[in-house]
Amino acid sequence: MSDIIDRASEREELFRRAALVAHKDRYAVTGTMVEGAPGYCRLCEEMIPRSRLRALPGVTTCVRCQEILESAQKRGVVK
Repeated sequence: MSDIIDRASEREELFRRAALVAHKDRYAVTGTMVEGAPGYCRLCEEMIPRSRLRALPGVTTCVRCQEILESAQKRGVVK
């Protein structure tokens, strides 16, 4: 039973993150929302570690959010 709940919880988080990305992207296109400062994740707005920024210049997501996005893309939840 807990496996079903874990999967449902993970799926809910993926949908929530995907909706947040879509919402932020809509505002970015219209120019009515200012993007976060460099060095902060565009999804959760947490600070991206300097080591990640040095390794991947221009990265816009933290490791956790990137993993969630990649998982969602594999499952076809987001493109």
